[in-house]
Amino acid sequence: MRARIRQLWPAARWPTAEAMLTQELAYRRAIAAWRRQRPEGDNSDTGSNANFRLGALLALQHRQALRQQYLGGESNSGDTPDDQQQILARYDLARQQIEQMQGLSADLKQQQISALRAQLPADLQTRLAAQDGG
Repeated sequence: MRARIRQLWPAARWPTAEAMLTQELAYRRAIAAWRRQRPEGDNSDTGSNANFRLGALLALQHRQALRQQYLGGESNSGDTPDDQQQILARYDLARQQIEQMQGLSADLKQQQISALRAQLPADLQTRLAAQDGG
């Protein structure tokens, strides 16, 4: 791909195009890793469980978080207090949705909530841990 970039783009744009390619590849790797690491019983892609819609929503939220992390976009960066409040509000909504999923064991719910929390910026993870007393 890098050779193709150098063939098609002016030399002044090579660094930008190569940086974009690197980000896209990192994003695709993160999506593939996430798909491999999803908890057992998460059938949100197949529609085989009763919680298909909720699972699909959570999958979409995770993909959006990864897209923001690797490619940027309209999502908030977490740099300002308003951004942090919005990120925490989305996290809380997703956490509540996981807790309400029927047919998942408490362990699977906890795994999904832990994975969701791991998506948060480090400072917000620390803040939530302090609120939880740990």
